[in-house]
Amino acid sequence: MMWRLLARRAPARSWTVVGDLAQRGSAAGAASWGEALEQQAAGRWRERRLTVAYRTPARVMAVADGVARANGLPVTPVESVREGDHAPGVRRRERGDVRAVVDAVRDLLDADGDGTLAVVAPASEVAALRPALDAALPGQVGDARVSALRARVSLLEPEQVKGLEFDDVVVVEPAAVVAASGRGLSDLYVALSRPTRRLLVVHAEPLPAGMESLQPDPRPGQGATAGVP
Repeated sequence: MMWRLLARRAPARSWTVVGDLAQRGSAAGAASWGEALEQQAAGRWRERRLTVAYRTPARVMAVADGVARANGLPVTPVESVREGDHAPGVRRRERGDVRAVVDAVRDLLDADGDGTLAVVAPASEVAALRPALDAALPGQVGDARVSALRARVSLLEPEQVKGLEFDDVVVVEPAAVVAASGRGLSDLYVALSRPTRRLLVVHAEPLPAGMESLQPDPRPGQGATAGVP
């Protein structure tokens, strides 16, 4: 329907469409550009793949790409222009332990002293995390409705971070992100690829396939336990 609407507004059907199929918003969405475009521009479309990542460090993209390859997401391998100074890390926590997430946020804020940070968590975690973060960082926490992108720390669900970037990102419970919807794997890929500096994963449930390269974070905060199952 949306493609037909676009065709009516551009009768010459001359478009430049930029997108990432791995970030599609529905599990029923197009699996290829041919599927998306052939009906409206049969035989008249050309695909060009962008293969250079200017924003995301190679170390971070390696984690996101690992998830994509292990789970069959249709992503184009990219080459980052910089390696990045910080290896992505992981911290174990007890199930439902919001203090471990707060400690992770504080440690990242203390590590660099500036920049923006996003806590990306499934909806099932957000209700408990919000008051804990507000108490620990009064006046510094925003979300998708209030002070989004202007706050030092943003608490967001995975589908709310598409197209955004942050210096540091804490991803909470990747397995729960995947299980939350039919597009969960795409949501996880998006969440993992948002940081321009540091990526830290905090979890209790086993990590999804493709995240085996994550190493225990070298600065576990109070109440957090380092390690990967």
